[in-house]
Amino acid sequence: MYYTIRFNLQKGEGHFPTKSELKDLKSLDAYSDFLKKSMRFSFNNDNGMLPLVEWKLVDDGLSSLTFSEEGYETGPQPAVWLHLEDEVDIEDEEVWADALRSDYVLEIPGVNENEPFYFQDHSSNSQVESAEWLADEIGEHLSELALELNDEASVTLSDELVITRTSSVIDDGIAVKLTLEHKGSEFIYTWYFENEDAMAEFEYYNNEYMDSKECESIEANPSVYAVHSIIKQNS
Repeated sequence: MYYTIRFNLQKGEGHFPTKSELKDLKSLDAYSDFLKKSMRFSFNNDNGMLPLVEWKLVDDGLSSLTFSEEGYETGPQPAVWLHLEDEVDIEDEEVWADALRSDYVLEIPGVNENEPFYFQDHSSNSQVESAEWLADEIGEHLSELALELNDEASVTLSDELVITRTSSVIDDGIAVKLTLEHKGSEFIYTWYFENEDAMAEFEYYNNEYMDSKECESIEANPSVYAVHSIIKQNS
């Protein structure tokens, strides 16, 4: 089963370095860039409650992180994609508790290494979502829309779902990308084809999506390789 967590890490613990402490970083932009590069996201499943197969940081959320001369103003909003061996109720607070306590660590040698700063969610604003619903939306709409849409054309479906299709020539063939915008987030699905004939013959059915999302590489299933990733959460 596939899930996503959208984190809202607006508070923290530890020592946050101010611009005045980093004297070589004279501009606010230099200060901001340096701090972002010094941050490390840490996913937490220490209690082992989640039957975790793998996780990926699909949006680092650092575009939401803003600074002032004396520290930060807004925290990061990263998104994590999870593959779990079994289905887990997204309302089960005990099972998800450790994962929702994941944080960003800011540690700079010689400045705050004895008291690193941890961005955390103290307000319970982070959310767990199931990614399985999107497979159903894909199966319902792809066969009728994917080939009929012209590049850069969009269509609005029910429940605030907008699909946009684009295609481009790449080194090893053609990539067809569908962007699904849903309630402030963007989901990207990409299919790779060797040539236009292969693309024209392909039917975008749900079973093809389900078969392909387990693949780890294009080589494992060259006819269709679906990449499922949340690329951003709009503010």
